[in-house]
This record gives sequence, structure tokens and C-alpha cells, in this order.
Amino acid sequence: MGGEALRVLVAEDAPDHAELIRRALARQNPPFDVTVVGDGPACLAAMANHRYAIVLLDYNLPRMNGLEVLERIRPSGVPVVMVTGQGDERLAVDAMSAGAVDYVIKTSGYLAALPTVLHKALKQHELAAENARLYEEAQRRLRETEALMAELKEAQERLVRGETLRALGELASGAAHHLNNLLAVITGHIDLLLLQVESGNPRPRLEVVRQAAWDGAEVVRRIQQFARTKQVGNLELVDLNDLARDVIEMTAVRWRDAARIEGVSIEVVREAGEIPPVSGHAASLREAITNLVLNAVDALPSGGRIAIRTWADGTRVSLSVTDNGVGMPEEIRRRAQEPFFTTKGLQSTGLGLSVNYSIVQRHGGEMTIDGTEGCGTTVTIRLPVAIATSTEAPAPPPPRTAFLCILFIDDEPVVREAISQLLAEDGHSVTQAAGGHEGLARLQAGLQPDVVLTDFGMPGMTGAEVALAVKRRWPQIPVGMITGWGLDARMTPEQRAAVDFVLAKPVPLDELRESLSRIRMTDPVVAADQSGRD
Repeated sequence: MGGEALRVLVAEDAPDHAELIRRALARQNPPFDVTVVGDGPACLAAMANHRYAIVLLDYNLPRMNGLEVLERIRPSGVPVVMVTGQGDERLAVDAMSAGAVDYVIKTSGYLAALPTVLHKALKQHELAAENARLYEEAQRRLRETEALMAELKEAQERLVRGETLRALGELASGAAHHLNNLLAVITGHIDLLLLQVESGNPRPRLEVVRQAAWDGAEVVRRIQQFARTKQVGNLELVDLNDLARDVIEMTAVRWRDAARIEGVSIEVVREAGEIPPVSGHAASLREAITNLVLNAVDALPSGGRIAIRTWADGTRVSLSVTDNGVGMPEEIRRRAQEPFFTTKGLQSTGLGLSVNYSIVQRHGGEMTIDGTEGCGTTVTIRLPVAIATSTEAPAPPPPRTAFLCILFIDDEPVVREAISQLLAEDGHSVTQAAGGHEGLARLQAGLQPDVVLTDFGMPGMTGAEVALAVKRRWPQIPVGMITGWGLDARMTPEQRAAVDFVLAKPVPLDELRESLSRIRMTDPVVAADQSGRD
């Protein structure tokens, strides 16, 4: 409002009273610039010809009452204070409902308070206008944001259609696809074990369950190594005949047991040729063959025959899975290797063959699909023969390490107890700690372990921090890390230097034994201590 005179329009039909109002407002500093009109139409005419900061409107006016005038003034947005000689609460409610910013009753002292009322009304109007402006600004920005969200959604949809996000979706969904297969194998065999435990030797089925579990762990490791998906990891010599035998046993719960429950007979045979080994990743290739067999089972709703055949052809080793089921039309066969394409409805990810294609491609091989609708399907995998290398006698399994005193730190009770029992079975003495601070407290209290084993990801204190603290205070104690985050767990160079070995969960017993043996052979303090015990 500043120091400028404010223009006020006063609509009052009593001339004497209008003069009193004008004088009361003119005495203010700064003074109000007052214009007086005597009826409703004159008020509207003045509003049409001039701009006013505020209107002081009497309720009882000739030719048009105050409420009617207020209704006509309201669209202009000029604030209005209603004045009346009647102390009727209903009139106050009607005036405020019609758009008045305040309501004044003509009492003996109202003229003295009138300037304050007008200033207050103007301030409220100013705040309301500012709020309206801010609201409009917020709405404008919201509309702009919605437009940006729409553009972002369109960009995201373009990314989804792009190769990068497509590869991510293929990897994640493919892992879920295969893990579900593995879990089906595990649960199926466990159910059979429960039925047979009284009548037969459960070890063969336990071996199948164990292999399926380790294959599941390998799928998780591949997710952790996504940045290196063009590689197949550590290469090994793989016999496809052995993998075919494993897959037949692992999938029997689907093609034999579940099929029998549904009254269907499916025969699976292995036609093993004389083949050289291929160079690859056994778990990944086993996954690919498992997918092919389970797809073949799905193609035999009324039963039938599945044949797994291997043969050598020059520099290539081939494995085919053939079924005499419903077959594939040309259009489906042409699209079968596309990620997310499926004819099985919502229960399928549509990733089995596309995952296989990715696995085979990373092994430097190729996969083809042959067959026609109603005449069965053959899927063939061709892989390069392993390059001949100097043969060495396989390393003997690591011997059980002599007795060790081990401090094992892990915040997961189930994991801590399982690994502790595994170590105890090998003859070691294990002291457990539920976290880094507890483990360090046991050392400070006088515990003298031969080695500290610690989990990596723990609340409060990570395994890397534990290792660093141990090495700073007790540098002679070897520290091993066991982690579910993979072998690339993030550590600073100083923390990594404090760790003597890292093992990924789930930990194979042979690897654990080998690491403990290696610590014993390279640590003179532990060796000397053990000789004293012996």
C-alpha cells in the first residue's frame, strides 16, 4: 500500500453520515482519497469509470440494496466492506456469503475504528490475491510438470523398446524363470524323499537337490556379474553327455512324476554319442538343456517321447532335444527366440528359448529350431570343441584342516549356525558373534582365535571394517570374509589389504577347507601354535 493515498468509494445515502465517514478517513496518514455516491446505480457507474482500492457499501441504499450492488461488483475483484445500522447476524452472513471481506455495524464508536477495518480488509485482500497468484503459479508448474512426466514416460517407453533395457529385462526375468525351474526340481525331490525315507536310500535324490541348489546360486552370481555378461565366467571342460544325464534326473519330477499324477505317460531317452568336451560353464549349459526339456514336456499334453541326442561334427559338438508333441507353426518358430514372446499365457515369462539363445551365444555357439505344427519340434545346440591343452592330473580334494579355533561373525542367526555347524563337523572350535562390535569385544576380552571369519554386509559395522580393526589391533590373526554380495564386494584398498581371503555364499565345503588350509600354510604364527598343540 506504501505511502500513496488509497481511493475509497463510499456508497451512503445519508449525506451527513457520508460527510462524517469522509472526514474520518481523510484524517489518516496517509489520508484516504474518498469518493461518495448516494445509491446503488451511482456506485456501479463510479466503479465503471474509475479504479478504487476498496468500497465501503451501505446495506440500505435507494433503487438497489447493498447485497444487489455487491453481487454486481464482485466480478471486478475490488474488496467490499458492508456497513449497516442493523445488528442482524443474518445480514452479516448474507453479506459475507455474497463476497464482502468484512462487515461493520454503525455503532457510536465505529467511525474511529473504520480506518483500521479498511486497512485490515485491504491486507486480507492483498494476501488472498497473493495466494491466488501462488496457486495459479503452482497449477501452471503442475501442468508443466505433467507435460514433462508425459515426455519422460514416452522416453521411458522408448528405452523399454531399446536394447539396453531389453537386455536388463531379459536377464532379470530369465533368472526368475530358471530359479522357478530349479525350485520346482528341489521341492519335487524333497516331496519324494519324504515319501521314500522309510523305504530307500535317499542319497541319489539328495545329490540331485544339491546340484539344483548350486545351479540356483550360479544364476544369482550371473546377475551380480551383469556387467560382464558377454563372458561365461571361469571356463571348464564340460561333457554334454554328463549334463544330459543330470538334466534327465533333475527334471524327472516334471516329465515322470507330475505327468503320472495327470494320467499322462512321457518317456525321456538319452542317445549319447562319442563326443569331445566343450569349453564352457556347466551350470549355464545345464540351465539351457533344462529349459529345452521342460519346453518339450509342455508340448506333450497327452504324453509322448523326448529324445536328447549328442554327436560330434568336426569342430562342433551338438546336442538336440526332440519331442513328438504339438510342434510349432512357422510364425511361432520364427519368433520363439525373441525375449518375452510366449504362447503359454500369463503363467510364462516367454524367456526360456531367448535365455538359451543368450547362453549359447556367449559360449560361441548357435541354436536352431526345426519342426512343423502337429509333427513335433527339435531344438539343436551347437558348441565349439574345447581347444586342446596340456593335460594335468586333477588336483586332489583339499584335506580337512587340522583343528582351528575360529571366531565366526555373522548377523544372520540361521546362516551363522549353519556355517558354524559345518566348521564344527570338520573338527574346529567355533565361537559365534552376531555382529562386528560383538566380535571385537570377544577379542578384547581375551579370545585368541587362529582365524576370524566375518560376513561382509552387517548393520552397524561391515565385515570390511571388522577386518581393518582386527588387523590394526591383532595383525597376526588371519581374516577371511564370507559374503552374499559376490567376490566384488566394495572395499577400500586398505580394507581389501586387511582381508586374507574372500568366499561367496553359499560356500562350497571344499573351497572353505582349501582357504583355511592356505591360511595355515602361510601363517607362521598359526603353524607354530598348532605344532605346540600337536
